[in-house]
Amino acid sequence: AWASAVLREANRIQLERAREAGPDAIRRHRLLAARYGEGLPIREIAKRWDLDPTLLHRDYPKARKEFRSALEAVIRDLSGGERASIEAECADLLAHFS
Repeated sequence: AWASAVLREANRIQLERAREAGPDAIRRHRLLAARYGEGLPIREIAKRWDLDPTLLHRDYPKARKEFRSALEAVIRDLSGGERASIEAECADLLAHFS
């Protein structure tokens, strides 16, 4: 339950940052939601959104990076730990939900 709450908070932070950054960042946030929340492959998401799959394949690594940054912020706020411990905790959480 704790891990799910942490991921939800990271998702919320990523969305908040995306709204500040603009439409491309919002699309990247939606991409992760469709990919992980709905389990859709990128090509299917592109088809549903009527976009070139190449665009979404380019967006995907950046979207993951943005989520990771939000997750690190949540872990940092909760633990106040050092960079290495924050990165390790993020890796553990993401591996758990992969």
